Amino acid sequence: MWYEIYKFKISVSLYATSYKFDILAINKLSDLHTTLYGTINAPLYVYENGEKKLNITDYAIKEFQNKYKDKATAENIFAYCHAVLSSPKYQKEYEENLKIDYPRIPLYKNFDRFVELGKRLIKLQTEFENFDCRNEEIQLKIEKDFKYMPEDFSMIKLNKEKGIIIFDGKNRIENIPKKAFDYKIGTRSALDWIIDYYKPKKLNPQKELHHKTLIENGLNSYDYKNIREYLFELIPKVINISVETVDIFKELEKLN
Repeated sequence: MWYEIYKFKISVSLYATSYKFDILAINKLSDLHTTLYGTINAPLYVYENGEKKLNITDYAIKEFQNKYKDKATAENIFAYCHAVLSSPKYQKEYEENLKIDYPRIPLYKNFDRFVELGKRLIKLQTEFENFDCRNEEIQLKIEKDFKYMPEDFSMIKLNKEKGIIIFDGKNRIENIPKKAFDYKIGTRSALDWIIDYYKPKKLNPQKELHHKTLIENGLNSYDYKNIREYLFELIPKVINISVETVDIFKELEKLN
């Protein structure tokens, strides 16, 4: 397989009453707070007493095979479910149900296409750091001079209206398409999350106990040089992934 299927799981938001329904494919260890609102983790495989077992019931497999015949393999069923749950049309149609109950899976037409799109979403979400970001439709303007080190490196800023990320006086990424901000994880775009996570933080040990712990253990250093170089590799990938994901969502919206 092209991903480590035994690690693979779908995470969906557990309490979506006040927020939109979220779903994300992951292949790492995760906890209840993988999403902002609490999470249900649904792996394809589970382990019982050291034995690997399929986490799809015999009943579910039978229902899928009655509808889709030999196409309904475990991996295809899993990809189909991920695509259906990711569909904006599905989320809108069952919005009220998703606030109070576990998501249910309709058996739609176009099984093959749902599977294809589901597998692509899985790959985008679990292998984003290895993503090939060559897309002729996206022409980023990248200015970089990694020899330049500003005295103040606290100015990493994202301007959505202008489509610019400014790192410092000689390093920036421009021409970010507006579509890149349409893909949201929770309430914010993927780019918002990345910039917020990697920009330097002002520690306040008087109010935040974990800030004091960071300082006491020497974990409050900020390696701007390496972080900047890493972000210049990561951000173009995330931009391309976000744009492609939005396109996939639009296609899912047309399927029923």
